[in-house]
Amino acid sequence: MITREKILHLKSCCFALGLTKKNESKPYAICGTGFIIDSEGYFVTAEHVVDGMESILKREKSLGNELEHRGFLFKNIDDEHGQLTSIKIDHGRNIEISIPELGDNIPLDHDFTVGRLSGKHNLPFLKFDKPTKIDVYDEIIMCGYPGGSLSLRTSDYLSGNRYSPVLQSGHVSSLFPTDYSKNPYGIQTDIIGTGGSSGSPIIDANSEQVIGIAQKVITADVNVGINTTYASAKIGLVWGISNYFITDALQNMLAILKKEFDKNGVPLSNDELPETVKLDGKFIPPKFD
Repeated sequence: MITREKILHLKSCCFALGLTKKNESKPYAICGTGFIIDSEGYFVTAEHVVDGMESILKREKSLGNELEHRGFLFKNIDDEHGQLTSIKIDHGRNIEISIPELGDNIPLDHDFTVGRLSGKHNLPFLKFDKPTKIDVYDEIIMCGYPGGSLSLRTSDYLSGNRYSPVLQSGHVSSLFPTDYSKNPYGIQTDIIGTGGSSGSPIIDANSEQVIGIAQKVITADVNVGINTTYASAKIGLVWGISNYFITDALQNMLAILKKEFDKNGVPLSNDELPETVKLDGKFIPPKFD
């Protein structure tokens, strides 16, 4: 079973992604979770988390408010004290993976992004490799900020402040495309997630490996009286993309980013960088008779 030391390390690698008002450090909005995959401050999250941040930024700009992308990292100092650090995020890249031989067996929306926290860092990180195995009913844990600002509270006088990311536990309940896939591209869990859970690492509780990234939840229709609306509740069972599918592309993307930025996160070229990078993936597809 995973130890307390490993749990605290896991929590130190996860942070909240959101926005602040320009030149301020207090969170204005929390949109999701990211986790560090390299000591220099490179991180992974779900692409729609960044899209959500961008949508709020544009909306607020139209109202005359200037916001900035931020990562909010909590560092424990001792049993009574900690520090919440707000770090600017200037650079992020979306990834599209092309595996023509798989056809419709993979999702069109890969929904993950690699980014970098600005500045020079030496941060704890989670190693991102292909897992040795993923099987149905494996014990798993997930770490992040479900509910966004409901998890990261910096000025809540009624329920008190809260800074540390939330740990949740559960099981692998199904694999994509089938439970018999040796190299599944997706993981269905029985963990309940909500807005803010997206981008959280999914960890094998026994091997302590990252096995995937939380992306979406199975939502439920919302009823008003006896009528079902067209809205869905943003809460439900979490599913995510697996390391089997994205590890090669992610490591290639990390190598590309490290050639584009110095150790302080400053671009090495004045050329405008593309928002999306298309990479060829390596993946063993399931066989069907």
